[in-house]
Amino acid sequence: MEQHYINVAVLPRSLEILLFVLHGVRCGSGALLFFFGIGSLVYYNAFIALYMLGLGLAAALSGTSGLLATKFKSLVTHGGCLATSALTLYLGIINYSITISEGSFLVAKEKQVVLLMCNVILIVLDMMISAMSVGFQALVLYISTKKN
Repeated sequence: MEQHYINVAVLPRSLEILLFVLHGVRCGSGALLFFFGIGSLVYYNAFIALYMLGLGLAAALSGTSGLLATKFKSLVTHGGCLATSALTLYLGIINYSITISEGSFLVAKEKQVVLLMCNVILIVLDMMISAMSVGFQALVLYISTKKN
């Protein structure tokens, strides 16, 4: 009798290593976004920081779910990671536009401009990582569910 493993993700070794690195970087960038959000909240009391905090938490949790999905090789967790990565990509786009538009109204002091540019760079970095994560998770789901 042939056994069928429906919920097992098929991961080539190189893709598995790439996913571990990618989701580890996602956890780190999420933590950086969260801490820069705290710094922004303390420094210039703008509501930009609340979006930064939310994006940082979502990115860190998305990276953690990706690490767990890669570790346990479950299709359900890879699908959940795909959904959370798409959510953080959407939040990143919203956060980028709010940060740029809100930042244009701030009084231009040197420290505020530097902090704002650091925030923008971190948001763009997280959006690039989110887009890569969405693509690789979709690739994992495609490889695992295609018929031979």
